[in-house]
Amino acid sequence: MTSGWSGWLFYLTSFSIFAFLGFGLGVNYPSVIACPSLTSYCYFFRLDKTTVIIPPIPQQETRQKN
Repeated sequence: MTSGWSGWLFYLTSFSIFAFLGFGLGVNYPSVIACPSLTSYCYFFRLDKTTVIIPPIPQQETRQKN
């Protein structure tokens, strides 16, 4: 292909484009996806936010002393 800085620039640019496309398709392709919170990248990049499942916040169990 090419050598020197132009080769590295081509490689890094190609890698960046395919990584971004892979992440975008990976987040938007499944019909339903679970995201950890509303501020995560998973939720931010999802086009159809109605199909995102946000898990409930776990509640602490209180122990009663007898």
